[in-house]
Amino acid sequence: MSGFAEVSKNLSTAAISMEKPIPALLAVSKKQPIEKVLEVYGEGQRDFGENYAQELDDKAKKMPADCCWHFIGPIQSNKIKLIAKNASWVHSLSSVKHATILERELEKLNKTISVLIQINVDDESSKHGITDIKDFVELAKKLKNSNLIMLKGFMMLPRLNKSKAELRTLGLKINEYKKMLYEIGCTDCVISLGTSSDYQEAIELGSTLIRVGEKIFGNRSQ
Repeated sequence: MSGFAEVSKNLSTAAISMEKPIPALLAVSKKQPIEKVLEVYGEGQRDFGENYAQELDDKAKKMPADCCWHFIGPIQSNKIKLIAKNASWVHSLSSVKHATILERELEKLNKTISVLIQINVDDESSKHGITDIKDFVELAKKLKNSNLIMLKGFMMLPRLNKSKAELRTLGLKINEYKKMLYEIGCTDCVISLGTSSDYQEAIELGSTLIRVGEKIFGNRSQ
């Protein structure tokens, strides 16, 4: 069984056992050779995640046109043009400044894009994302007023190996953010939460999209 088939099976089995919806699978292809990405494409995967704008641009040129590219890495202002050009989804938007630049680039391309707001849920200095709920609401309202940026939900990268009490706290935070989005009109909320290391907890918490890389593709190129 291939890595892709095994991961897909594990996600389905876990979700069904918890009586939860089966989350979508995002194949994180960063630093993976194009040959491996094409293999997984051949198995039926269409959604691929990239962390670096230049690598996204390079791969998008080489892969079939029906791939759906998700940009999931930290956003740099000078790379937003490439992101706007190639991505159908951005998971890591966390500032009004970047939203303004992205909207400007999309206008030039006459294109729309689906966006998730990145939340730094554990307030870790090593991770990007919004930490203040007021900032989240401000950005969410701006995006809901855009004709080119489609606000779909949020993305979180929580610390691994949380205790049961910490997971309950995280669940409460997730519900709070979902409620805020619902109140401004984002009723079908996408939650990008969980990797191969914590997908079971993520599914239990309501994740609708799981991000998996090496378990699908094997070890990354250095």
